Amino acid sequence: MACTTWLALLIWTAAASGPETEKQLHDAVSLTPTDAKAHLDLVDWHMTINDTDKALGALKHAIQVDPDRTWRYQQRAGDIHYDHRHNLVAAEASYLAAFRGNPRARRSLLRYGELRIWGGKRDEADTLFEDAVKAGLLKHPHQRPLDTFLTELSSDTPWFNSTEYMVFDDAMETLAHPQVVEIFQNEYTASSTESGWNNALGVSHESDPKAPGRHLQFWVHRPHFVDGIWRDMCAVETPKICQALKSLNESGQVVIIRASFEILENGALARPHCHTTNGELFIDVCLRAPNETAASGSVAFTAAGGEQRSWVVGDVSAFDPSFEHVMANRAQGKPAVILRLAVQHPDAPCTGSWEQCGVKGFARGVWSTLSRMGSDALASIRGADTDPDEAEL
Repeated sequence: MACTTWLALLIWTAAASGPETEKQLHDAVSLTPTDAKAHLDLVDWHMTINDTDKALGALKHAIQVDPDRTWRYQQRAGDIHYDHRHNLVAAEASYLAAFRGNPRARRSLLRYGELRIWGGKRDEADTLFEDAVKAGLLKHPHQRPLDTFLTELSSDTPWFNSTEYMVFDDAMETLAHPQVVEIFQNEYTASSTESGWNNALGVSHESDPKAPGRHLQFWVHRPHFVDGIWRDMCAVETPKICQALKSLNESGQVVIIRASFEILENGALARPHCHTTNGELFIDVCLRAPNETAASGSVAFTAAGGEQRSWVVGDVSAFDPSFEHVMANRAQGKPAVILRLAVQHPDAPCTGSWEQCGVKGFARGVWSTLSRMGSDALASIRGADTDPDEAEL
């Protein structure tokens, strides 16, 4: 009886709190119509349940009652169109409106420039990025992390030399071991032929729809929210790979954040793009590649920093994906496949405990945190219209 009463109370509380929370957010917007935070909190609430219609409606209302901050609302609308609705035409229009409203809206500038490249307007985009460097919004026109740029990790080249980091290099050697590569290959082959595999495949944002092939992704491990619930599980289709990655993580050689199969069908092109941060590196383990030679030009490859590197089975490479890069498969036959690990840059500030980071790492992490707190405090002093997105690098 007590259990039944408790369950009924829990259900009633959950049912009551949902609409009340939304009502409170609507009330906040009504009471303070020129408060950007009130509007964006309401948008975020709608997005927790992936209700893009209501979120975009709330942004439209925000623009009407708070026109002085139109650029903020247009930028948020651009993110919803880009990341959730995958409507790149609408996203480009929103980012352009945001950029025109605030030329220092860094996120809108970067996304708009990228979409201009995809639309064949490379010269226009290059001018935007060069101007952004002059304005202090970028360090380099070809290195454009969308969210986070760590100045202590500044580099002139995207290709990472792991030999300068003994522990990191050990991890690269482990991943390149023939027996390890064979295990990865066998599990990819087995899982890709099982029922339900195709349901788990997704076409990447960067995949060129005009190309004869697609850039597909299968997430082996990707911590993310699903309907407001945090999911941090490895794919059931790849138990051996998951175990290997777990062991590598626990060894302390690298910190693996995400893992995926990157699959290039024949003729696929992943258009020029940049990762969201320079605090992560991509380690690519090639599992399948065309038999054609580089001399024939019929290869699968990754290109970055003016250098093209062909995919060769068993090869392991690392690069900084915050630099603009492309991937393509110009060969015939089976798709080309890599296992891609997104790992923490070995020089990135440690965000863990004293035991995890050691004295040096812990101190660097504290200093980085204090620096960010100082930047946030300065932004608040400058006024409500200052946004971290506008910060100089």
